[in-house]
Amino acid sequence: MLQSRRLVLTTFFITVLIGTLGLSFKVQRARAPGGQVGVKSGDWIKIDYTITGAPSGTPLPQWLKLEFLRVEGTTANVSVTMRMSDGTEQNATVPVDIVAGGQALGLSGFVISANLTTGDVIYMSGFGNLTIAGETTRTYAGASRTVVHASFSQYGTQLTYYWDKQTGVMVEASTISGSVTGTAKATETNMWQGAAQAQPSGLPIDPTVLYTLIIAAIVIVAIVAFFRVRRKKKPPERAEPEKKMTDLEQLVANDKETYEALSSTMFLDPKKVETSMKQAADNAKKSEKDGDLARAGMWYEVAGGLAIYEGDVKKVGEYYVEAERVTGRKYLILKNPQKAVAAAQEYYKKYLMA
Repeated sequence: MLQSRRLVLTTFFITVLIGTLGLSFKVQRARAPGGQVGVKSGDWIKIDYTITGAPSGTPLPQWLKLEFLRVEGTTANVSVTMRMSDGTEQNATVPVDIVAGGQALGLSGFVISANLTTGDVIYMSGFGNLTIAGETTRTYAGASRTVVHASFSQYGTQLTYYWDKQTGVMVEASTISGSVTGTAKATETNMWQGAAQAQPSGLPIDPTVLYTLIIAAIVIVAIVAFFRVRRKKKPPERAEPEKKMTDLEQLVANDKETYEALSSTMFLDPKKVETSMKQAADNAKKSEKDGDLARAGMWYEVAGGLAIYEGDVKKVGEYYVEAERVTGRKYLILKNPQKAVAAAQEYYKKYLMA
């Protein structure tokens, strides 16, 4: 059965919030061994979410707060607090390997190595190598920050991440899936000073004394969190459920290369995409003209996905060549677009037009 693209988008944002995305980031430095930790104990950041076009009545995330309770070497204990639109809150404290990619609760993508530059590679399980596509300056939490960005896709859902270069924390994530759009953006933090904060404190006590008390409180919280984690009983192991093949996997079961080429480019249900191929291409050109290469790459991928649906091999090649140029990513579909488009057309005839 075809999966609703709206449900995919909603699920993405909810699972990002609670850290169950299930993807593992591993940073591979192209210029230097190892990675750099850009966060320290006591750092925190709040991210607000804006989602439009989701199914009515669906509980959606409003904001997420990440607190780095304790950082030792490349390992951190992170407190995650999530506020939903129905008024509920969820909390969890998880260990994360900042450099190698934390898999606890799947907290991937919220923090990566600091000071990555264009051309550095992040390995994402399920997607392969993801290249830092560029560096730019944007405003987050009241301050102008230098950020690096990258884009990726799965079954036609396009996603773009921005990370603060100095700290490695995620400051923005956006996605386009048919008529549904979503953005997560950092609005508050103590890791840098916003314009509204750049003023005398006016505190009734000596700031040095206050900061000492704050640091002591953070250490106490980190110790309590550490021992809480140590006391938790290990849950009983459960048998892994048998993996079911998707319709696309079944269709191209003996052609792994074609499956991998299509799984990250084609729309399973392009009828739900309200943007036309031409509009997507025009949006890409406008974004590129405005200097937003990450968004330009996202729109070229949308245009390419729609070209796959229309069976236009020439346009598929044209749009993914452009996407490759602005994002720095490699698209497997360009190896044999005729074969991939033919397989996609067979899929659409069998499952979409049935």
